[in-house]
Amino acid sequence: MPFAIHKKWMNLIGLAGFVLLFIALVIYLLSTSFPLYARIILILGVAGILVFWVLSVLVSKATRYGSNVAITILLAFAILVLVNFVSARHSRRLDATENKFFSLSPQTEKILSELKNDITITAFYKEIHGRRGVAQDTLNEYAQKSSKIKFTMIDPVSKPGIVNSYGVRQDGTVVFESGGKREKVISYENEEQDFTGAILKLISDKQKKIYFLTGHGERDIDGYEDTSYTEIKKMIQAENYLVEKLVLAQQTAVPQDCDVLIIAGSQTPLLDAEE
Repeated sequence: MPFAIHKKWMNLIGLAGFVLLFIALVIYLLSTSFPLYARIILILGVAGILVFWVLSVLVSKATRYGSNVAITILLAFAILVLVNFVSARHSRRLDATENKFFSLSPQTEKILSELKNDITITAFYKEIHGRRGVAQDTLNEYAQKSSKIKFTMIDPVSKPGIVNSYGVRQDGTVVFESGGKREKVISYENEEQDFTGAILKLISDKQKKIYFLTGHGERDIDGYEDTSYTEIKKMIQAENYLVEKLVLAQQTAVPQDCDVLIIAGSQTPLLDAEE
């Protein structure tokens, strides 16, 4: 009778361990993250299987020999899942270069450490793109520095539907999303600078304003001549900036909402009061 009772509890513990392990596996495969409750389920599942194996060894040699192969396979599988999870989400790189060429700048790390909302980053790079590896390494560093960053690399050739849904027209486009806002970046060499700039735009509550000085023969941002800056104005506005003209002769000071003042090729000197 004691043997039967032990065997009954042993089987229940083993079954519970298998079920918990299966649930953890389903969560791991279907979810983009592995939440704390799923980790607890996985640990309990592995613990249940270990208890079952120990009890099987103590209760019966026959049971032990009959279950060793299955237990070993299941334990190895559970360990692989754990190792894969930890390595994928908690990997670390050591930058041994003298100038820390492969490390993020302190400014970027500070911004990432202070993120309050999740930011989803989707990078569209073909396999043959010359900067794909650099962009992927850089964005992986972002994801490692902050749990708020969710990063995915997509080959536009293999997933044209996703490309169209994002309105991506150029290879090497990186899309940043947060709180209903979206920023697109196409970086050619300064990936960290461009990516961090996009994040700053997403988290900024204030829309930056750029003024172009006028009244001294500067380039016209609303003209149609070859020398006008109409297209430049459109490009700046596309980057989520406000753009306006400024006539200093009619002002007592530069407006308080001016973040950048551009003097684009003035032909005559500024008045003393304007200076």
